[in-house]
Amino acid sequence: MSVSAVLGERRIAETPAGTIEYRERGEGSPVVFVHGVGVNGDLWRGVAPSLAGEHRCIVPDLPWGAHSRPLRADADLSLPGMARIVADAIAATAKSATAVSSHVLTNLIHILLINLWLRETLNDAYCTRKRRTRIAESRKSLRARR
Repeated sequence: MSVSAVLGERRIAETPAGTIEYRERGEGSPVVFVHGVGVNGDLWRGVAPSLAGEHRCIVPDLPWGAHSRPLRADADLSLPGMARIVADAIAATAKSATAVSSHVLTNLIHILLINLWLRETLNDAYCTRKRRTRIAESRKSLRARR
């Protein structure tokens, strides 16, 4: 497995599925590069360094076959589970990413990641709206009793 120095310093991030190794280079808004199955973050060695002047480039070695650290034995490696691993890796390394770039081999995982993010974001918005509606209804009920 190749680990290119041009991608930056090697670091580790802890996720619920286990330890993810990643490289980071540059400063600015974070961009996370997601590689495909059977390769590691070195897939992005020709792309990420050119963006490091304006962005914080984060290149994880995801557990799709060429990773450097094993995950926990009970890690979910189904496609939705892989999307969750990517989301957890983003949360652990970038907190929030300005952009996520994926290789053609990870397009399905990328779609599932977007779906997961939308469900969580929309659910938060729905719960907030529902809570406000309940508060308004409670106030209206209290006024009606007076």
